[in-house]
Amino acid sequence: MSASSPSPLKAGTIVVEDYGYWDADGVYHSSSTPIQSAINSASSGDVILLVGASYTENVEVNKTVTIRGASSHVISPANPSLPTFNISSANSILYDLYVNGGSVAFAVWGNSITLTNNTAIGGDVGFYVAPFNTGNCTLTNNRAFNST
Repeated sequence: MSASSPSPLKAGTIVVEDYGYWDADGVYHSSSTPIQSAINSASSGDVILLVGASYTENVEVNKTVTIRGASSHVISPANPSLPTFNISSANSILYDLYVNGGSVAFAVWGNSITLTNNTAIGGDVGFYVAPFNTGNCTLTNNRAFNST
């Protein structure tokens, strides 16, 4: 865990480490579910940047945010019977994320959601887009390996 705020942060950018996150004001918040905590504190349109190496949590994307992964990180579900990312907020963007295991890596339940350059390894389903209440979703250059 870092001892000081990453610098410089653009307004509306939240930086997430393994055990907490830096908000856009440069304040560190410790959390056992740092991605979800960052979403909960985000404003619509914020960018959430994952810089940690390992996360274990199920994430509800219920705000319009952009979630961007950094190299060499792995996100595993805390509860493998639930989606790792459950995405319901319109206009959300998720890219460069690496999910390992679980029932569904990315479950899309909203309109105008964008998934780009994401990887799902193992588990049952890599990418699921609900057949109702979804439209204008864009999935580009995503990969699923060893899913059943």
